[in-house]
Amino acid sequence: MGGGRKGGRTALNIVSQWARHLCAMAANLFLVGYVIHQVGAEHYGGWTVVVAFTTYLSRLDAGFTVALQHHIAKAHRQGDRRLQVEIYNSAGVLYLAAAVLALGLGLLGAALYPDIFRKVPEVSAAEASAGLRWVALGMTAFLINMSTQGVLLGLQRHAIRNLIEISSVVLRVGVVVALFTLRGASLEYLGIGFLAATLLRLVASLVVLRAVAPDLRIRPAAFSWPRFKDLLTYGSHSLLWVATKRAIQEAGPVIAMLLFGPVMATYLYLGSRLANAVGGLIITGGTVFIPIASSMTAGDDDAKMRRVFLRATRFCTLLALSGGGCLVLFGQPVLDVWVGPGYEFAYTVLVIVTASMVLPWALQAADGMFKGMRLLKPLTLLSLTQLCVVLIVAPVLGWFAGPTWFVVGLFAPIGVTFAAWMPAMAARHLALNPAALVRESLPGPALVATIVVVCGLALQWIWPPEHVVTLVAECAAVLAVFAGLAALVGLDRQSRQFAVDLVRSRLIRG
Repeated sequence: MGGGRKGGRTALNIVSQWARHLCAMAANLFLVGYVIHQVGAEHYGGWTVVVAFTTYLSRLDAGFTVALQHHIAKAHRQGDRRLQVEIYNSAGVLYLAAAVLALGLGLLGAALYPDIFRKVPEVSAAEASAGLRWVALGMTAFLINMSTQGVLLGLQRHAIRNLIEISSVVLRVGVVVALFTLRGASLEYLGIGFLAATLLRLVASLVVLRAVAPDLRIRPAAFSWPRFKDLLTYGSHSLLWVATKRAIQEAGPVIAMLLFGPVMATYLYLGSRLANAVGGLIITGGTVFIPIASSMTAGDDDAKMRRVFLRATRFCTLLALSGGGCLVLFGQPVLDVWVGPGYEFAYTVLVIVTASMVLPWALQAADGMFKGMRLLKPLTLLSLTQLCVVLIVAPVLGWFAGPTWFVVGLFAPIGVTFAAWMPAMAARHLALNPAALVRESLPGPALVATIVVVCGLALQWIWPPEHVVTLVAECAAVLAVFAGLAALVGLDRQSRQFAVDLVRSRLIRG
């Protein structure tokens, strides 16, 4: 009985996780396209800075939610209610401090926005500044809610949490569309929609927590300094990686705004977001190899580690080459359907990002395995090196050579350093010859990617993807070709098992 209930809950969690991801992706794509159609690229460029600033504020979470889930789950397994209350209230203090800081930084950013981003038209700057004030309030609710949401995840209430997330996404879109329809287009309404969504999450999460864990209450006297320290220290290794990656990802539109103005910021935002939507799946997929490498490290079997390393890299190379080829092939039609004609430079951005990142995407399994092997110092050094090089090279190239070279400077250093760093680490820590890595991981995936791209070109020649139905049908057909070739040519038996593990990890982890 217990096993059946556990299996049913796991299945429900997986289904709800997929539903949440699909709803969030559809809503975000719709909202970006809808707003750009309403206000234009130059006007929307002012909002890309607010998006970047919101992402930076969300990093005040700093991985504490993962720590909260871990400790709540552990206390729940032990049946220690008092400990759960201490953890919850200690997390509440931590997130309250982060919320106050986010509110202050958000209001300060809103006040300084017009003076910092002088290239933004006056009306757009005023609307974005007002929207940022609403976002600051929303981030306060977002961070305060993280303690409650972390507890729900620690108690394995993923399905309920995902339902709340879906409801908040729908509410956000509804509020923005309603305000645009009733009161006219304004970037400020995007901030109001964000606030409405975060308030719904906060209220709904508190109601659900009261229902599933009635004894978990806000009790200031239950604050525990040891629990507070546990939350601060757990997961600190990943903080720097996340912070540097987010800094690189979000710095692009901000620097583009300062150098070239809001139109270029919009182009960069659209092109990089579309490329990273595909790359993000591969990057997340690399995490499936972290526990595999951890277990093999404990067994001290270097030969087996090398074999797994080669198969894992072959698997990610298969995804990277075919995914990158499809991005270049279908990128312009997707942009035309998504935001309309006239966004050719956004496609140029997408091509540059794809060309720069295809090797890092192919080596994501290596990144995951090195994390599982606890090689934290070289990975941290890599992240810091990438951040420093990008923040120096990209503005210099942009200032002297223009927007295209700015984009190259923003992404090419990441690809070059990652592609050089990972094989060197494999040679040092696994005694793996880089030539063997290329020989084992490249031929099959390259063949599959070539056939997939040729099939896509043929479909586009027969039926130009000028409408959304044609575009979706052609993408689905190319995906089917890729799946068949991957199973027959791209993957061996062990790699197919990795594919299964990857899908399960993606479903459960999200």
